[in-house]
Order: sequence, then structure tokens, then C-alpha cells
Amino acid sequence: MDTILICPFTAFVILLGDVYVPDAEGIHGVALTLQSMVSHLGTWASYFLTGAILLTAFSSIIHNYYLGENAMTVLSGNSAAVTVLHFAIMGIVFLGAVAPGATSVFFSDR
Repeated sequence: MDTILICPFTAFVILLGDVYVPDAEGIHGVALTLQSMVSHLGTWASYFLTGAILLTAFSSIIHNYYLGENAMTVLSGNSAAVTVLHFAIMGIVFLGAVAPGATSVFFSDR
């Protein structure tokens, strides 16, 4: 669904808006998408997109955790291994949130 619907719609929003200027220094990444949506729909679109990104990220973390826990349960059958997985996942999510390069996903150079 992401590749078939979300990616083309995001490209259309960016290309049909007046924010994107090819070969110009300016905003990139999520900020470009956000500003393009605001130019089309108004300021409320920034709150909608922020909420959509938050929910998508949260549901992705929960889904991947669920898959990992099921795989660990089937492969090892050991509750201690699942407990280690719990702490490993919490550590990885924490590091992903506080790492110095974590915001490079949103503010990257081409």
C-alpha cells in the first residue's frame, strides 16, 4: 500500500505545489512534504501530517516488535530469550530517539 499509494501521492503533492524548486537550495525531506501540503490545503494540514507520521511510526514499531517476539518464541521457546528481546527492543528504540544522527532522516542533504 505504501509503494502503490502513499509514495505517488506524496510526489504529486510536492510536484504540484509551489514550494519545490528544482536545483535550488531549500527545504528537503519531510519538511518539503509538509510545506507542500500546507500550500495546497492550509495550515491544518501540518497538524494532520504530523499526526499521521506519529501514528505510522508508532504502529510500525509495535508491528515489528510483535513479529520479532513471535519469531523469538517459535525459534527458541525460551521465556528468558523473549525477555532479552524486550530489553533489546527498548534499548534500540531509545537509541533511535536520542542518537545524534536520529534527526538526519528528517533533515538530510540530498
